[in-house]
Amino acid sequence: MNEEEFIINLDLPAGERWSFLVDFKEEINDLLQCYLNDFEGAEHLFDSIGDFKHELISNEYLEEIEFIASISNFTADQVLIANLYYDVLKFYFGCTAFAVETDGKILHSRNLDWWTDNNMLSEHSKIFVFQRNGKTIFKTVGWVGFIGALSGVKPAHFSITLNAVLSND
Repeated sequence: MNEEEFIINLDLPAGERWSFLVDFKEEINDLLQCYLNDFEGAEHLFDSIGDFKHELISNEYLEEIEFIASISNFTADQVLIANLYYDVLKFYFGCTAFAVETDGKILHSRNLDWWTDNNMLSEHSKIFVFQRNGKTIFKTVGWVGFIGALSGVKPAHFSITLNAVLSND
């Protein structure tokens, strides 16, 4: 993973926050196509997402999705479905996370353990720093073209991961 951090300025309009992603168009297209390939045979998701997205998703989030679509080879609905990938498929797989105490401090770790061709996810993982008024509000680890947060930290306060696992317990 390239540990370079990218600032997301929350003071900017939603459609401008991710403007630096224009430099990552090829990576965005590769990742979006990778996600969308897993939905083969489930095209009905694309047919119905337009009917529900405005009722369930904030306009601000949708504006960010529209921007990603504008610099990619995909429609806004395809970008949205790809961004909801984990939410849709969490019933079929899970991720690994743990926390341990060491030297009086808590270490929280998360393994984004999805397999992809050519190690695409690890190659394109980035650290995003969300700022307001020039101050860091939180940081996330994610991929270009994905605007959600699967793992994040509010420095000096807490960390969080979104995990899912199948279990009969």
